[in-house]
Amino acid sequence: YLIPTILDMPPMRLRILEHPDPHAPYGLRGAGEPPTLSSTPAIVAAVRDACGAPLTRVPVRPEHIVGHVREVPA
Repeated sequence: YLIPTILDMPPMRLRILEHPDPHAPYGLRGAGEPPTLSSTPAIVAAVRDACGAPLTRVPVRPEHIVGHVREVPA
């Protein structure tokens, strides 16, 4: 199947609203965090799948993986 791209997105009207946070330096608010929330579980799942270690928490350290690495069939 084809993966949707930005070209498949319908036109949208956007309105930028600026409401500074009175308690933050320079009134800044977090904006870049949401995309990073899914990367950690995805990486841990890939490592878990690759080596077979029962990884259930982060950070993943070498000692969590040692002894769980699978043999590659010849």
